[in-house]
Amino acid sequence: MALRDRTSVLGYSTLVHPSDTWDQLWTSIQTYLPAIKDKLGVSGSFPVSLRLSNDVVQTLLTNDGERDRLSRWLADNHMYVYTANAFPYGRFKGTRVMEKVYEPDWTTDDRVSYTKGVAHLLVGLSRGLVSPTIQTVPIGFRRTGAASDVVYRRVARQLFKVVAELIDIEERTGCRVKLALEPEPYCFLEGTDDVIRFFDEFVYSEEAAANLAQIARLPVSEAIAHARRHLGVVFDCCHQAALFEDVVESIKRILAADIPIFKLQLASALWAQDLGDETLADLARFGETIYLSQTFVRSDGGIQRFLTIPDALRALGNVEGGRQGECRSHVHVPIFLSRIGRLRTTRSVLEGVLELHRNCPIADQLEIETYTWDVLPRDATAWSLVDGIVRELEWATAELEAR
Repeated sequence: MALRDRTSVLGYSTLVHPSDTWDQLWTSIQTYLPAIKDKLGVSGSFPVSLRLSNDVVQTLLTNDGERDRLSRWLADNHMYVYTANAFPYGRFKGTRVMEKVYEPDWTTDDRVSYTKGVAHLLVGLSRGLVSPTIQTVPIGFRRTGAASDVVYRRVARQLFKVVAELIDIEERTGCRVKLALEPEPYCFLEGTDDVIRFFDEFVYSEEAAANLAQIARLPVSEAIAHARRHLGVVFDCCHQAALFEDVVESIKRILAADIPIFKLQLASALWAQDLGDETLADLARFGETIYLSQTFVRSDGGIQRFLTIPDALRALGNVEGGRQGECRSHVHVPIFLSRIGRLRTTRSVLEGVLELHRNCPIADQLEIETYTWDVLPRDATAWSLVDGIVRELEWATAELEAR
């Protein structure tokens, strides 16, 4: 779906569909993409955000027939891949995921080779219509504390191996593929400060330039420009809102630090504005899920961190007397909803971001990532999956075209 101002492309993440294997992905895209495109009334090219697991990547890289079948199907249906979700390496649907979603992390060679494979696939699947992005993990999972600088330097070198591959791909094919780290709660790149420090000290520094120049066989004088051209971030509005960051200010700070935001993810978090028993009972319904639900409780005493909603509820249940404050949880909920029962969502945060984007485009690629439709409580999903996704895309389009 192309926006009228032609500055950005908007799509939705197929991470919501079964896609752990090639057979699952092939069935999902044939089932859902044409139906959603038809309901939206899109007659021209339709942008696709494709979730590519390692299993799918290996199948398509080693089977020319299946890769050609996918390419032909996209072309026949007037679709192209503008971004790939290469965050979950393995299984994501129908099984308990939790911390495993970050494995393998960016200290491993498996993550490097997998990401290179995604890049090679995107050259053909993007059909020359866009500079596609690869969404990836924010280094890895971090329960507490920070990694040493030695770890960050190793991670930077691993990322530079992929950047070197992306430079070579662009030189050979003319297709610029971009790698984007996605900050997320309880990860090494969590808040805005983490992002700025990592890029400033380990991607844009003199030492980093020398490392990339060596790996990519470039002049040092060109290294940082290539780093900015091929390595940036995905900004997920749900993640930063859950942390109680001022999301609009966070975006401005990242851009002011000359860190490219290659993709803006439109997503809302759960928000309990009070910690009363009835409100927490509503929140508890979202806690029994296969995914992490990182939760942050803000009060006069600061912000408390919990890995899941059940962890937060156990701690709050032990509080004697009145519970003061509010909490937000990393649970992606339909972006057009402002309330679910006694709970609010951070839709108002998203509205502020979209207003900023209307006035000064943040990224050329936008994506709705409500991958949780199949695990949300029934009253939060009163629509069929197709109708819900269509409604999200229509809501976002209306916001983006508002004047």
